[in-house]
Amino acid sequence: MQKLLTEATVAKLKHDPDKRLEIHDTVVPGLRLRVTPKGKKSWSLMFKVAGVTADGGRGPNIRLTIGEYPLISLKNARELANDAKEL
Repeated sequence: MQKLLTEATVAKLKHDPDKRLEIHDTVVPGLRLRVTPKGKKSWSLMFKVAGVTADGGRGPNIRLTIGEYPLISLKNARELANDAKEL
């Protein structure tokens, strides 16, 4: 699911006891918020590394865990995701 995330929407997100939710941020491509069936929220970044394959193409998807919400706020998660993408 893709959504424009705000601090208020992240804080109010309810968990689904039957499945894990994954919300894609519309501001920073690749940034994801995962909500477990028990209600734990965490940030991650999905990306592909360029030049990994034999033909110079991008490799498989890689997930970089950024940290748990609310220890890492939406603003911080976006900053950290952008920093990681620059590397």
